[in-house]
This record gives sequence, structure tokens and C-alpha cells, in this order.
Amino acid sequence: MLRIGGYVMSLRDITDWARRRFPGIDIYDEGIIPSIIREHAEEAEGLKLRIVPTMRDGKGICVFVAHSANDPFGTRTCFTPFPRDAFAVELGRKLFLTQRELDQAEYTTICDPFERGY
Repeated sequence: MLRIGGYVMSLRDITDWARRRFPGIDIYDEGIIPSIIREHAEEAEGLKLRIVPTMRDGKGICVFVAHSANDPFGTRTCFTPFPRDAFAVELGRKLFLTQRELDQAEYTTICDPFERGY
């Protein structure tokens, strides 16, 4: 089962964040915000981001992926979380404009983000 770890934002928060982080970004369709952010970040700064839209507790979220792995023994409720290691912190420094934003950012692991498993 796929397991991803990274920084999480709600769909509303990611739109607000994108406008602060990339002042020139043209959000022409909020339904495809992950794609717009990926394209803009790469064109503007050469920053390659993996952003996975998924659901949590019935609400749409986006995960800026720091780590991913296939976990053959993991389930949605029983898996080993990814640590907020040096690579994840470095990704956070590229994403967030201030140390305060980075400190307040939620970092989590989600198993089966596409709800394809058991």
C-alpha cells in the first residue's frame, strides 16, 4: 500500500498559501490547484514539487510529499509514519516563507492516499 509523508494543507489554505508564496501565480481554476502550483513553482524557481490531493475526515487536503514508499504490510490505520527528517525540513524551508510558518505546518503520514487498498 502506498504511504506518503509530508506537509498538509486544506484546499482553502493551499490557495491562500500559493498566493502568498508565489505573488504572480495565476490561479485560474481552484479545482486543479496542485497542478497550477507545480507548474508555477518549477517555471518560477526550478522547484519540483510532488503534491497529492486526497481526503481526510471527509475534507479535501493536499500533501506536499517529502517521502513515499510502498508498504506491503501497512493498512490505513496501522503503518509506520515517516519522520520529519532533514530532507523534510529542507523541503519545508523551500515551501514556507518564515520559520514560524514552517514550525506551524502540519507534517503527517498518510497510508493509502488514493483509497485503493484495504
